[in-house]
Amino acid sequence: MQRTILMVTNNYTPYSGGVVSSVQVTADALRKKGNRVIVVTLDFLGTGSHEQDVIRLACPIRFKYCNNHMAIPFMPRRALQRLIETYQPDIVHVHHPFLLGPIAQSIAQKKNIPVVFTYHTLYEQYLHYVPLPQFFTRPLLRKTVHDFCQNVEAVVVPSKSIQSHIAQQGIQAAHVASTGISSHYMRETLQLKTIDAVVELVSVSRFMPEKNIWFLLDVIKQLGSGYCLTLIGYGAQQQELAQYAYGTLQLSQEQVQFIIKPPKEAIARWYQRSHMFVFASQSETQGLVLAESMAAGTPVVALRGPGVVDIVADGANGFIVDSVQQMAERIAHIAADQKLYATLQQGAFETAKRYYPEEAIKNLLAVYENLIQ
Repeated sequence: MQRTILMVTNNYTPYSGGVVSSVQVTADALRKKGNRVIVVTLDFLGTGSHEQDVIRLACPIRFKYCNNHMAIPFMPRRALQRLIETYQPDIVHVHHPFLLGPIAQSIAQKKNIPVVFTYHTLYEQYLHYVPLPQFFTRPLLRKTVHDFCQNVEAVVVPSKSIQSHIAQQGIQAAHVASTGISSHYMRETLQLKTIDAVVELVSVSRFMPEKNIWFLLDVIKQLGSGYCLTLIGYGAQQQELAQYAYGTLQLSQEQVQFIIKPPKEAIARWYQRSHMFVFASQSETQGLVLAESMAAGTPVVALRGPGVVDIVADGANGFIVDSVQQMAERIAHIAADQKLYATLQQGAFETAKRYYPEEAIKNLLAVYENLIQ
């Protein structure tokens, strides 16, 4: 049965990142199933809405913080109420417990429309963005997120590890629904790669403190010659990371290169050509880039963290490590064992199929239908 879903998100293009990808891929997959999905977000650039079924709320105040677009909406409650009354959605699906999320939740509640919240982010890992002492912001943040989760009809998490993590904070998420990957990264067949000379490593991430890029630079330094690392992304720490790589560690531009905000088609080619994907963030709820990499048959060596443990299986599609030395040793071991490398590629490719959108949204559709009925 066709449903109308109003998706409300504080983050959307021109942002890139996990939440934006999740909203885009999930909305597209739901539309292909015959549902109507209207994305409501902020007008970060002041250019209005030019995409079908994407509505940008007017934001007279716009600025940049840490190289990210920020916007403050004008009378968002009135705008959201008008949209909910106009579209009469079957479900309101919010993606943040702040700003637009609580407003949409309170309006939907008064109209007896069920609200679903996807817990995308380990919010406490991002407190360094708030220019206030953490002894003050941490308890306030926990209470705000906890209270918001108590007032929605369903909390959805992208992985079991996050389900366990938030349960320790008294938040019960009964539903696990992983995010699907974009069609740009999907492959129908696997082409096995071999390692002949230089071992090419790749990582895709924002260049920000919580992504722990420094760790990867230390790894490539320890590995030495015969290995190169491509860092794909953007962010305020780009210059600091380049200085650390080329200045402090004395790595060459052949050993480390930065690729800034390439299109998805280019990222897909990097996944395909690289021998391994490396990852050091410990703030991920899912780590969608791991699934994207695996879709190209590129195995993952990742630092242990939430989200990572749900997708990486030691010896099957990659390895989970606990230190710089251990990551360097694992990479070198894989590079020296072609049989193991072939096994990991095959395992990665099979794992990625779980994250193809049509498969990934099955649980979310079940959540919607259960709430509507």
